[in-house]
Amino acid sequence: MNNQASAMRPRSGQKRNFGYKLLDWLTIAVISLGLAAFLLFVVFSPVKIEDTGVGGFDNGDLIFADRFSKYIVGFDRGDALVLKRITVGGDASGRRLVRAIAFAGEKVTVSEGKVYVDGALLDESAYTYEMYEGINEEFIVPTGSVFVLPDDRMMVSEDIIKELIVELPHILGEVRFIAYPFDRVQAFK
Repeated sequence: MNNQASAMRPRSGQKRNFGYKLLDWLTIAVISLGLAAFLLFVVFSPVKIEDTGVGGFDNGDLIFADRFSKYIVGFDRGDALVLKRITVGGDASGRRLVRAIAFAGEKVTVSEGKVYVDGALLDESAYTYEMYEGINEEFIVPTGSVFVLPDDRMMVSEDIIKELIVELPHILGEVRFIAYPFDRVQAFK
């Protein structure tokens, strides 16, 4: 009878285990959602492109910009960056996409439609369009700043070239991926 009674009785904690398992699953789900929200809205910043200056992106695209890379590893020349709302040439537009061209301490020369960084011609053939040839400027990028340009260099004039020296706090981050439209979803380095 003892064997029969023990077989009928639920094992110790069997009913309690279901409640604890459910609580474990809920805890894991809440932590996962919290981590995802942290990554998507703190580390990365969702941005709807309002003014694209970089090829491969369209106005209305939803992109995610990495907000912390500028503090940890910095940017590379040619990276697509998202600028916070700034005024360039009297035009206070929305967030802009631009390319990182030169960094603090580097000497930039813009002459006859070409860009030189520390005397070396910058090869931007993979992503840029022609530049207005009437610009002749030379300057050193100040500490804590980045010199940026749109891919469509015809948008740049001699009047605004120095306004494209942007302090790091005015850079939202580096573009990491396109999230929408869904047929164009892609990640970048």
